[in-house]
Amino acid sequence: MTKLIEALQKSHENIRSLGQQLINSNNETDIETIFQSLWQQFFAHEKAEEYIAFKVMHRGDSANESFSEKALQYAVDEHHYFEQFVEDISLLTPQDSRRAGLIRELVDQLDSHMRHEEAFIFPRLAEQLNETKQDVLVNEYNQKLSETQLVKKVS
Repeated sequence: MTKLIEALQKSHENIRSLGQQLINSNNETDIETIFQSLWQQFFAHEKAEEYIAFKVMHRGDSANESFSEKALQYAVDEHHYFEQFVEDISLLTPQDSRRAGLIRELVDQLDSHMRHEEAFIFPRLAEQLNETKQDVLVNEYNQKLSETQLVKKVS
């Protein structure tokens, strides 16, 4: 059975893959489709991650409260930053010369953000959860992920 940390990592891998496809594509139609998919995947992931994983971390890491609060606030702030960044990119026409550079910057920043989570947040989360709790939470995470994927599209 997949554990919560594995599900979070898999989601990151999917987002990274879409990011690479996006920056490697030259076809406007494909770029729009991949951009939409990347955004849906990231938005669903971030909401599910905040709802499940970050709530667990917020409640549980009393041994190092300042680290968890700072790391979690940083991650949540970045999630909101990415939402705005994607909305800003979506306002540009495909012909806008700034768009390709901004998309590349978005993909690079998403990768950096995910590496930060993998290095600092996920290990903390893993320390707090036994296997049974991870089994329960992965189901909640996947449910929240599915619910959110059905809702969000770039405006």
